[in-house]
Amino acid sequence: MISCYSFGFTDPYDIFRFMEQYTEIQLFDRTTKYDKKCPKVLVFLSSKDLIFYIRTNQNNQVVCLLFDTPLKVFDWQGVNIVDAKLDSNELLPVKTAIDTNWHKSVLKDIKRNSQDAIVYTPRNIINLLIKYNIEGSFLNYYTAFLYSVQNVKQRDRFKELLLSYLFGESTVEVLITKVHSSLRKKVSNIRKSFEQMLSFLSTETGIRFLEALQSVRTNVDNTFHTYTLAAKKHKVDEYEIRYLHHVFSNLKNGKEA
Repeated sequence: MISCYSFGFTDPYDIFRFMEQYTEIQLFDRTTKYDKKCPKVLVFLSSKDLIFYIRTNQNNQVVCLLFDTPLKVFDWQGVNIVDAKLDSNELLPVKTAIDTNWHKSVLKDIKRNSQDAIVYTPRNIINLLIKYNIEGSFLNYYTAFLYSVQNVKQRDRFKELLLSYLFGESTVEVLITKVHSSLRKKVSNIRKSFEQMLSFLSTETGIRFLEALQSVRTNVDNTFHTYTLAAKKHKVDEYEIRYLHHVFSNLKNGKEA
């Protein structure tokens, strides 16, 4: 393998259409043998597929483009993460702007013969959250829960249920019942992150945070002064209130959140 570039937030098909202007590119297929003839660039839609490829096609000279959840792309060492970085606590992913020249690095890598070593070392995000004891930031728990859900449709459904509860349009009982009924496994990272998030919301800080969110629910004009007053009154982070209200408003208006 020559090199690997990963994406946690970007649509893989947009990148595929963009890159096929410059080089030979294919979507990885487990049933295809790449021993004799391999494209210049292979696209992987999950870490599991990339792990499978590495185990079965170690000698191919190819550039890999990996697409997975934002948390998953940080489980790899030796890859070039194109559209994300870790937050200030080095725990959770944050979306970043894509360098307009990133594809030029791919084209350069195609021409060189040296190989990069990439290693999959999954992080236990729940244990990390506990270790760093980030009690004041709800967004950390919010992100850890949602991005522990691999299925995009299920993640969007959970996001809708969660925001409905956070902004007082539903109850915690409804949230718990619907999330648990959607999960097949009794023990999973999704359940752990969900319970960790609910545990935070039951603390004094979490209760103040809920009160702050529900106080800005009707701020349809997204007035900054309203967020500032709510943050000061309830002693919570203004950015987190503003961000979550923006996501909530977009969902209510049928926009992409």
